[in-house]
Amino acid sequence: MSPLTRHAPFQKLACLGRIAALAALTIWPVFASAQQVDTIATQIIGIEHSAEQTYADGRLQTGLELTPYSFTKVEIRRKLDSGAQLRFGAHLRVIGFPETSAATEVEPGLTAEYHDKFGAGNAYRYRIRAVIDTQREHGEKTFDRIRIGGRLQYRHDKFHTSSARLRWGYRNQNEATTFSGYDQSEYLVELGHTWRPWGDKRTLSATVFGEARRAEADRFSYDEIGIRLGARAPLNDKTDIFGRVSTYNRNYRADTAGFSREDTRLKATFGVSHKYSKNMRTEAYVGWDHNKSNNSDRAYSGLIGGINLRITWD
Repeated sequence: MSPLTRHAPFQKLACLGRIAALAALTIWPVFASAQQVDTIATQIIGIEHSAEQTYADGRLQTGLELTPYSFTKVEIRRKLDSGAQLRFGAHLRVIGFPETSAATEVEPGLTAEYHDKFGAGNAYRYRIRAVIDTQREHGEKTFDRIRIGGRLQYRHDKFHTSSARLRWGYRNQNEATTFSGYDQSEYLVELGHTWRPWGDKRTLSATVFGEARRAEADRFSYDEIGIRLGARAPLNDKTDIFGRVSTYNRNYRADTAGFSREDTRLKATFGVSHKYSKNMRTEAYVGWDHNKSNNSDRAYSGLIGGINLRITWD
């Protein structure tokens, strides 16, 4: 056993990994006997000017930075005899930091999902999802993380849809290469509603959420509550415009200086999405991101924006 896996948090993740492997072996016979299988690959490449965290001079700092990124995902979807669907996927996220000395982040992961619907006219739909991923910098592991959650959606009619989501997660920091005290459990609750005033593709949405993170060191533990608003409308068959506004208040239990840190963030964006074909789409947005904090390392404000290209193969 390596020195890292002797630590209790790593033992937890190793145990969870074995459970996930056993579950996959148990599910696979059902998966293999299903009616229909589809394989979908997605590649997204883009660049953003957005808020990023860097670890420098012995502390985490946040600021706006130009970051190119790539996201690759391959997913297998299988429809079961009951009408439900199983999905298994692998993904790789890569983020570069050319403006600072921060290392390129490489984050591979695995996902498993179960989708089904029920009720009169299949008005109810639900999803159970598990994700295991890890992040590496300079060839060294930064953290491992597992997230498990579920989402329930109810379609009232063609105008209104409501949803609820619960998610639990555990993040295990590699203290040998970064810093201690950041191992943490995550608890997320979301309630959302989508309104289509004219019963077509024009939508207005609102989501309220609360999240609690409990870390090994209290200075990384926090409670957060916020709201996200969105609007989307088609300009024509291939082009949509959209707007998003989000805000949250985050309260930490104690900061490194011994005082309670509090952040209030407001972010607003406006963008355009254009579909070139069934399998190719691009999106661009501009906006403003402002974070007011009593910790100067976390306070920032400025113009944000980004553009990306998404290609799918199925």
